[in-house]
This record gives sequence, structure tokens and C-alpha cells, in this order.
Amino acid sequence: MSRKTPKQAKLADFYANRKFSKQVRELLANGQVVEARVRCAAQTDEVLARLNGDAEYRAEYYKCVCFCVFGVGACVFLCVLGGMGEDICV
Repeated sequence: MSRKTPKQAKLADFYANRKFSKQVRELLANGQVVEARVRCAAQTDEVLARLNGDAEYRAEYYKCVCFCVFGVGACVFLCVLGGMGEDICV
């Protein structure tokens, strides 16, 4: 049994989402639109539940989203204002 390195563990969600996205694209290519919608809705529910219940995960998620969308300067600004939630301003 192999152990994941810290980098691999940190990227686990990224690779799981890539695999999920590929599966959804395959469903759509095969005309299985309803099944693709059901799986996407289930994934959304899982992520929202994790965001609501896991402060550490939520902080990492918002840091990534904030940085990717706004850039680091805007993230610092939003954290100072308190608009993004104190648990992400680390």
C-alpha cells in the first residue's frame, strides 16, 4: 500500500474533480443528459455540505477561489473588510 505525499494529498480533490468532470463529459457525449444532471446535483450537494461543516476545508476552498478569481491583493482586501469570513483570512 502506497502512502500519499503531502502534495498528492493536497491535490486529491483536484484529481477527483477531473475524474468526475471526465465522467460527466462522457455521459453528455452519449446523450445521457439526465444522468449527468443527477450526478452534478449530487456533487454540488456534497461540496456544499463539506463547505458548511468543515471550517478548514472552507478556508482552503475560499482562498483558492479568491486567489484564482480576484488575485491575492483583492483577497487581502476582502479579508481586512471581513467580507469573506474570518476563517479564511490566514
